[in-house]
Amino acid sequence: MKLIPSPVKPTLIIYGLCIAILLCFLLPCLASSDTYYTIKSDDFEWGAVGEELSNSGGEIDWTTSASGYSYVKISAVCSEGIRSAAMFRDGSNNVLSRFDMNASEPEIKISFIVQKSDTNATYFLHGNGVKRIQLQVNTDENIWWHDDSGAHDTGKYIGLTWFVLSISNINWNSGTYDIYVDGEIIKESAEMITSSSSNNKIELYSSAGTSSFYIDDLKVLNEGWDVGGDSSLPIWFIAILIVITLVGAYTGDPLVLVAGLTGSTVGVFWLMSFDLTGPSVWLLICLLLCVGCFCLLEILRKGSFEHVEEN
Repeated sequence: MKLIPSPVKPTLIIYGLCIAILLCFLLPCLASSDTYYTIKSDDFEWGAVGEELSNSGGEIDWTTSASGYSYVKISAVCSEGIRSAAMFRDGSNNVLSRFDMNASEPEIKISFIVQKSDTNATYFLHGNGVKRIQLQVNTDENIWWHDDSGAHDTGKYIGLTWFVLSISNINWNSGTYDIYVDGEIIKESAEMITSSSSNNKIELYSSAGTSSFYIDDLKVLNEGWDVGGDSSLPIWFIAILIVITLVGAYTGDPLVLVAGLTGSTVGVFWLMSFDLTGPSVWLLICLLLCVGCFCLLEILRKGSFEHVEEN
């Protein structure tokens, strides 16, 4: 008796072609700007209420500057979870919070949830030694941006409630960026100011009022798959293993099938280790699960080999 490969099933060929077509559309989608992975983040849940932010119990190593009765501390006033960071200005002494952030990344997104008191004015600063992003959450509760000609009002009123402020599409070459509030773009291609300060730093600087400025769920993210964490590698790894899996199913070779399915599973967990968002990620994972389930069902239903009697 000997073993010979099972005949190729037409349904399997059709299924494989469908997967190949899906991958042709999926992989470019995965490289789109709708996908982000986190470089740095802080939700401030690590600290006790009243603890100095400079203790830096989270992922970010904070440096703070405050004198008099001004302070930067962990607060129970929060948007998400049970903690935030509070920058309190005592009316005379300004307060500053900063951390290191390389400004050389071509495409980056910075997002945080903030709330201000009535008389507070706080600046957001980030520079590369030549140019600087300078945003202002002003005393009039509007968002302002600064360029070389001065300060400009976006006209966006945010009031005294929590809102998500995001800076996206940062381009250090052109010196422009986009400003979003709660996911809505309020200023496209805002120009940076020429300045050597805030070099490779992200800074929050409160300079008006006897009041507090609260920060929660701060995230610095990168766009795409092939910058920083290099999450493009597991995608191509998975794509190759899908092909191996289909070859195994086509030829009826159980070793190739098992190798492809095992490798694809490892690739999925590898991919999920990145902090990714976007429907394309879950589409890829669902696609891989469909491939695996189909091939396993084929193995269980008939087996990959047939027994043939020798004369």
